[in-house]
Amino acid sequence: MFTIDYYDESYDEIPKYKKKAKKKKIKKANHKHDYVEVIGKYIEQDGKSCVFPAKRCNICGKAERTLAFFTREEKYNGKNYYELLSNENEVKKLHPELDIVEVDKLI
Repeated sequence: MFTIDYYDESYDEIPKYKKKAKKKKIKKANHKHDYVEVIGKYIEQDGKSCVFPAKRCNICGKAERTLAFFTREEKYNGKNYYELLSNENEVKKLHPELDIVEVDKLI
């Protein structure tokens, strides 16, 4: 039988100091954002596109997604039903005044 010695000479060394991790700096705008409502369009890797309500700054062009969906109200047998719209043409017919902005990543 033999024994394995796990002792290493580097255990005796005292480290000089511990390096601090670099913090990620957040870029801050030097202006107050002036947001306008737009239609955000995101193209996925497989080629499909989805549209969603968004807002864009007129000054710097920063786009953000809003927590809402495009819906269309329909009545059937006296009841109201809401349909989620994901087609770009249907959304543009419903809101012709809004511009379409391509977003590179979803926020």
